[in-house]
Amino acid sequence: MNHLLSKSGESFQAIIPEEQQVEAPHHTSKIGARRILRLFRGLRYTLLLQLLIALSIISFGFACTMLGGVGPHAAKASPSCIFGTGIWVGSVALLSTIVGYMALKRRQGQKGFMVPYMILNILCCLTDAVLIFFSTVWISNNIFLWHFQGNPEALIAIILNSMLIIFAIFHVVASITSSAYMCFNLCEKDQRLVVLYAPPTTSRRSEQENGEVSILDRNND
Repeated sequence: MNHLLSKSGESFQAIIPEEQQVEAPHHTSKIGARRILRLFRGLRYTLLLQLLIALSIISFGFACTMLGGVGPHAAKASPSCIFGTGIWVGSVALLSTIVGYMALKRRQGQKGFMVPYMILNILCCLTDAVLIFFSTVWISNNIFLWHFQGNPEALIAIILNSMLIIFAIFHVVASITSSAYMCFNLCEKDQRLVVLYAPPTTSRRSEQENGEVSILDRNND
């Protein structure tokens, strides 16, 4: 039911079919803008978390490299590989974060950043897997040193590598989440544009061409 006013000021109800009832464009745009704003905030926070985790990986990788000379068997774990993988993960994550923020700033050309952003996130996940592998190998060697030789620095290395593994797992989750935010963001944006700029339907065009009288015109007559 829709309430209308005649020239005399009296209100009456007119029955309009549901297929002809359309929401006000400004109302639809407000709802779409709120959803997009929430998605932008979520993507921004996820990118920031991804960057912080990458910097933590570099820091812990450097700390593990400083402990690389501990014990006679420490060199077999290749701590330099851990540090190199940490730098690689941090560099790729930093680049993907820059691409993500460029997509946020330039919303009109956001689809152009989608493919490189996805590729960078896939590289991040692969390097995280390599980092987890090297950290696991080094943990096993340091467990041997700590258990059988009582080396206290080996225990510190175990803790640092465990943190590396945890950060790598969180980094994978952050990469997947940021990619999902980007996809949903584009879908919400396209849906809003379709709603706001949709052309008139065929029934409305035919009514205008046939010159049918509207409900208000009939009431005035």
